[in-house]
Amino acid sequence: MKSGVSYGSPVDVITGSWNVKSLPAGLSQLQNLKTLTRYTVGDDAENNIGQLRSLNPFGELVLDNLEWVKNADDAIKADMGNKRLIQTLILCWMKFGLGKDEYCLMENGEELLEALKPPSGVKKLAVRCYPGKQFPMWMEEMQQFQYLHHIELSECRECKQLPPLEILPILAYLSISGMDGIKHILNNSRGNALQSFPALKELILYGMKNLEGWCLEEGKEANLSLFPCLTRMEITTCPKLTTMPSIPTLRDLYIDQSFCETQISLLSKERRFFKHLESLQSLTIKSCPDELVSLLEDEEETRTMKSSLKNLDIDNCNQLSLTLVFQNLPSLIQLEVGSLEKLVSWPDEIQSLKFLNDLTISSCRYFTGVSSQGDSGPPFLKSLRVSGSDALRELPTCPTSLQDLSIVNCRGMESLGPKMGHLTSLSRLELFHCPKLVSLSDGMQALTSFKYLHIIDCPMLKSFPEGLQQLLPTLKALTIKRCPELERLCKPGGDYYNLLSSISYKQIGEESKPEETIQVPHEISTGAKQALKCITTNRFFLSAILICAIACFINFLFNQLDSQNEEEFWYIPPT
Repeated sequence: MKSGVSYGSPVDVITGSWNVKSLPAGLSQLQNLKTLTRYTVGDDAENNIGQLRSLNPFGELVLDNLEWVKNADDAIKADMGNKRLIQTLILCWMKFGLGKDEYCLMENGEELLEALKPPSGVKKLAVRCYPGKQFPMWMEEMQQFQYLHHIELSECRECKQLPPLEILPILAYLSISGMDGIKHILNNSRGNALQSFPALKELILYGMKNLEGWCLEEGKEANLSLFPCLTRMEITTCPKLTTMPSIPTLRDLYIDQSFCETQISLLSKERRFFKHLESLQSLTIKSCPDELVSLLEDEEETRTMKSSLKNLDIDNCNQLSLTLVFQNLPSLIQLEVGSLEKLVSWPDEIQSLKFLNDLTISSCRYFTGVSSQGDSGPPFLKSLRVSGSDALRELPTCPTSLQDLSIVNCRGMESLGPKMGHLTSLSRLELFHCPKLVSLSDGMQALTSFKYLHIIDCPMLKSFPEGLQQLLPTLKALTIKRCPELERLCKPGGDYYNLLSSISYKQIGEESKPEETIQVPHEISTGAKQALKCITTNRFFLSAILICAIACFINFLFNQLDSQNEEEFWYIPPT
């Protein structure tokens, strides 16, 4: 193949993500190019942004390294507004502090973004690391974008005011991040006075250090239908935020390191933070003020969520009383708690969670699992994961409904307990990073549903109890790693080796690779079975067959290409 020559029909697709300074010169000469997913702007005439002028790509277009555009006139030449086949447009400058501040702080940033006005039919728009202090005029007149339903604005740190996004008729997804200059989401008087963000379903706010609220005009929020269709909201690292908008349609709420402590104290007296969330199904609160989390202990505040909330994730909220939370939220199906120092044992009230089937306890270092009344946890629990609980010495009493059990990084764990025979529904057991674990439970022969066993980094565990040895031939998967004595017993010559022959997936030790058994139809002759077994269990043979197949295909392709007339080739003229 000659250098600079490609084979086949004229190129119509250039896709992918490349870590390159710029694309090759002469791209504008590819008149038939229809799909160009990424254009990396260069700093010379041959690969500057003006090279886009004769191209009309379809679908998604990412413009990278816009800090290299020294003259906004070049962007005007690109004629972005007339590229009507573009549905997704992503405009990216270099992030501040990465060695190109002299370009990022360029004076023509605002003129450049003005010149990159997308076609009116664009559906998705993202602006990243824009260095200007205000958004262009075309973003002030966003009603002209009737099909725009997805917007991302990130790291536009110099901007003090958002464009009037609330007037977009079908905007369904909005993500705003790293914009320290923004104090309010609505800071203008444009648009419908009675309704804002009429179609928005998902709102992501991340790293908004100075965000205080939703409306600049005091009192306007109470008379405004704000986010009437919102179903999911994420609020992360917004420490000055003071209020929650009334969103009766919200189903999924995620809050992390956000909200002002003093304002939450005032809200708790008025009981109007969670009170209006009558459709909420999933709630996550992480590393937030104790005042916010304590609202879950208030019966009046949680009344509307009592029957709707199914999933709750609470992390790093040390003062929370789970007893009151369980009383107020009896419909929970999934519960995850982390870094709760008050959690020592099963709260007696956990018995009231009749629907809970998935429980995760992480980094609760004082959790022992011992109940004052000998309770066995949630009565219909199916999955239990405990991690980072150094006080845990043995498995807490669990209900017979349990199917999946994981104990991870519990450094004080010594035993699974005297008996596990009552866990007749248990299917999977995972024991990871428990350096003091020395024994498994007796009575495991009764675990007729048991199929998956994975033990990693439990070096003191030296043998399996007799009941578990009886179950080994019935397992579907077995993993034993960084457990020297167990590995020895499971490898050739070991006491358990013959018991493992029927397991379809097993990994013993660090260096061994998973072994898989391939079922061969009965009709295949004995000789064919042996040959097939040799091939399918030897990765070398499989690789060799694949390489040969590829080589044959390439040879066929080149023979076909050689028979074609040279006039069918295309090339980029040298520059």
